[in-house]
Amino acid sequence: MKTLFLFAVAALLVFGCVRMDGGNGTNLAPAQTNNSASHVNTANISFYRNGSLPSVPAPPISAPKPAPATHYNFSAVTNATGSLIVYYFHSAECSACRAFAPDMAAIEKRHPEVEFRDYDLSTANGSRAYDDYLAQQHIPPEKQYIPQVFVNGTATFDRFAINSTLEGIIKNFTS
Repeated sequence: MKTLFLFAVAALLVFGCVRMDGGNGTNLAPAQTNNSASHVNTANISFYRNGSLPSVPAPPISAPKPAPATHYNFSAVTNATGSLIVYYFHSAECSACRAFAPDMAAIEKRHPEVEFRDYDLSTANGSRAYDDYLAQQHIPPEKQYIPQVFVNGTATFDRFAINSTLEGIIKNFTS
């Protein structure tokens, strides 16, 4: 073991001091006044012996990525016939959504003059619609939960307040 260690140290001393220029024939003599003659290439990083770096063109700056195209537009307050639009976001797997479903069905039944647009986030289309809605309305992460209702520019996040808030907005709009 001791012999192997001594052999390794001797190899480092011998090979560590000989031709560290990568074998490309570059002269490692003391720095000269001509920088091109004292160029050293170490691990594909070029530099001059006096410490200066050669000029390297900067990589091209990529153009900013365009914003993803939205498929759903949530800016409409009314439809073509003038009926108020209620955007309702929920999921079939959400227990709070399932608990709120009978209340939402009752609101829909009481207000046939209102158009209710239902988006189930457990489907691909519903999930995409919710992503578009979040981006368009600038909904912060702390308010990105369901069930959620958006109507007449007002987003309601609290499932316990959806009933009263939604009823109030519908009554104010239709009266």
